[in-house]
Amino acid sequence: MRLGNEAPANTARARSLTARGWIWAGACLAGSACAGAPALAAEVTAQGGVKLQYDSNLFRINEDAVTPGSSRDERSVLATAGLATELGDEEFGGSLEGNLFRQWFDKNGYLDFTGYSLAGDVRKDGPTLQIALDAKRDRRLSSFSDIRTTERNLQTLTRINGDVSLTAFGDWRLLTGASLTRSVNSAALVKSSDYRQIGARVGIGYYSPLGNIFALRFTHSDGRGLNSSTILVDGVERLYRQNFTENGGEVLVQYAPSVASSLTARIGYVDRQDDSVFDNDYSGIVARFTADWRPRDTIRVTFDAGRRLDTESLIYADAVKVTYAGITAQGDISPDLTATAGFQYTRQRFSYDIQAPVPLQERTENLKILSAGLSYQPAQRFGLSLEGSREMRSSNLDSFGYDANVVRLTGLVKFGPGATTGE
Repeated sequence: MRLGNEAPANTARARSLTARGWIWAGACLAGSACAGAPALAAEVTAQGGVKLQYDSNLFRINEDAVTPGSSRDERSVLATAGLATELGDEEFGGSLEGNLFRQWFDKNGYLDFTGYSLAGDVRKDGPTLQIALDAKRDRRLSSFSDIRTTERNLQTLTRINGDVSLTAFGDWRLLTGASLTRSVNSAALVKSSDYRQIGARVGIGYYSPLGNIFALRFTHSDGRGLNSSTILVDGVERLYRQNFTENGGEVLVQYAPSVASSLTARIGYVDRQDDSVFDNDYSGIVARFTADWRPRDTIRVTFDAGRRLDTESLIYADAVKVTYAGITAQGDISPDLTATAGFQYTRQRFSYDIQAPVPLQERTENLKILSAGLSYQPAQRFGLSLEGSREMRSSNLDSFGYDANVVRLTGLVKFGPGATTGE
């Protein structure tokens, strides 16, 4: 039995198999290219670090909110240890990295957790065939700015991405790629947002000898909720599952007007069909612009802006439209000391939020973040950084606004032959 506008089972399965077919095709092609590659020596680096953090509003709640059994302000310690390696040369290579970390909280001990981060990539850059595959899996305490609870929620986020480029004629290339995102949460309130999204893309691009790129790609993605929840809609209980399908196209432009500046722009149009009971379809522009500028060798400025259909933590992948803009400036005070300052503005518009007290109530949030920091690295093996930030969120619903101050002190040390690379 179908509810609302949920896609028929056979149609949903066909869409899923189509997207998976793209992923398997790319994986087989990459595997064929890698099978004949020679064994590559690798240098392993061991790394460890400690982060001390103070947060004046850990749960990102309004000043009038009451949190029985929990403390708003918090001090924590995060210890991490891991291994990393790089192998290969300019034509064929890759990297692997794994980190295990443990975080302890001073006042909210129930939040203590053990997490991990695993990442790897493989690349082949031949005269006619280029392949790039990367994968990452993280288990972490989720950001409380994205969830509506003081309960401990561990998010396991898996991301796999692959792109294949084949020279067709001259500087023109045929492009294909696929991606997988899977988000799973531990807290009962947040599990209704669990999902997996499979995407595929195909297109053509012009890659100039100077490194500039102009490409046109068509995209398809299929999102399916991993859990169901019961939502009250017009006084009637309905079964909600976060399902959607999306088709679109995008133009990619990468241009370097000089050795001191570069611009990357992605502008696309998407048609997203919400297959849940809410029928929250969306058609419109998505985009991302990134500009880098180096007025001097010791100064770097980055501007980033865009519009997307998911939150930064990727807990929400539907029913939210995010518009953002930010600027970051870095300056080398000395060869060992770097100063950083930044500003980030984000607007999130929720057409519905199944975690909110009133799920179908529309909400707009405006978040401003000011940040500054110093990093000291006298050698590749050692590093120390001090960061501070001020977060200010307003909303058309007062209960979702908050202010927060965060200070972090981080130390990192590396061991092994790979730690001396570049010294």
